[in-house]
Amino acid sequence: VGLLSLISSEMASVQREVLDGQKRLREVDKEIKDLGKQLSAVAPKRIQRTEVKVFVTADMPLEATLMVHYHVSSASWSALYDARLTTGTKTLAPKLLFTRRASIRQRTGEDWSGVALTLSTTRPNTGSAAPKLSVLTVDFERPRPPEPVPMAAPEAESDAAVRKKKPRVGGRNRGMARSEVQRKIAAEESMPTVAAAPFQALFKVEGGVNIPATGSAKTVKLAEGELKPKLSIRTVPIMEPKAYLYAEVTVPKGVPILPGRVSLFRDGTFVGRGSLPALAAQEKHKLGFGADDLVRVRHSVESDKRGETGLITAARTDTRNYKLTVKNLHARAIDVTVMDRMPVSANEDIKVDLIGPTNPTQQDVKDKRGVLAWESTLGPDEEQVLSLIHIS
Repeated sequence: VGLLSLISSEMASVQREVLDGQKRLREVDKEIKDLGKQLSAVAPKRIQRTEVKVFVTADMPLEATLMVHYHVSSASWSALYDARLTTGTKTLAPKLLFTRRASIRQRTGEDWSGVALTLSTTRPNTGSAAPKLSVLTVDFERPRPPEPVPMAAPEAESDAAVRKKKPRVGGRNRGMARSEVQRKIAAEESMPTVAAAPFQALFKVEGGVNIPATGSAKTVKLAEGELKPKLSIRTVPIMEPKAYLYAEVTVPKGVPILPGRVSLFRDGTFVGRGSLPALAAQEKHKLGFGADDLVRVRHSVESDKRGETGLITAARTDTRNYKLTVKNLHARAIDVTVMDRMPVSANEDIKVDLIGPTNPTQQDVKDKRGVLAWESTLGPDEEQVLSLIHIS
């Protein structure tokens, strides 16, 4: 009993010493970290310098000012936009305030302080010529010779023998194919994410701009203008009973639109973010501004019947009757596009017909088989009812 109590007391003492040692170690680590922060604060900043030598030959002494132009890497900018839509009233037409912005980043090694900044829309990384096509051949796959089945387990080889044979395993062509695949993958990953037509425009930012070399984004305002939008409604009742408001705008003359994110506001309320593609001057584009509660949409299935006809050869017939209702509660007339779809036959023995009092204005919209569209203009408090019958 005395030996066990002695061992217990010694173990408790050792445990206390271990805990005290861990506490002192944490305190030392904290002191080292504090000293490192103090050293970083007093240490001079790392500055990257570039030396330029210019040799000038003159017949007599003179005074001149030299301006040096040079290219730097790790500097870029991307386009950002704000689209603020005012839907208007019965007497006031809608309008859209369109703002261009630029998000600038640079890691050139030197801070830009009070620089005169000019942004260009040219993209030299996209290349100067179209890619060349190589010959694409098609051939039957040649059968591989069967692998010999070993009659007995081979003897273990020495490490030297394995290293000696290793370059011949798989053949040289296999190693070349593997490296070629790796190079192709790396090349695809390094390709730019945006590739568009070679639009050219220059934006000169007024006043001095300060952009640190840390790579953090600096956003500047480039231009702002008011556009006259054309409002319309698009709805897909078969997917969801909602109507979405769109504003069609025309790109102003002179300056194109670069691909970029756009923040969308409707009547002073933020409704979400979208994206703009590359658009040329005078090109039209529609921006979506979310669900419109002043347009009511309903979709219902009136009937769904199935039957068979014929005495000798039976034919199965499926008849579905749909009803689409759209009502405009706006104080002014608005264009409405109702989208729907009908089944597309993948077998010559199956025939699908669409009948109804109102034929679609477009079929196979955007080359999508079976996608239908009805376009109309609804006045204030006007309701449109579409009856569709699919027979297959």
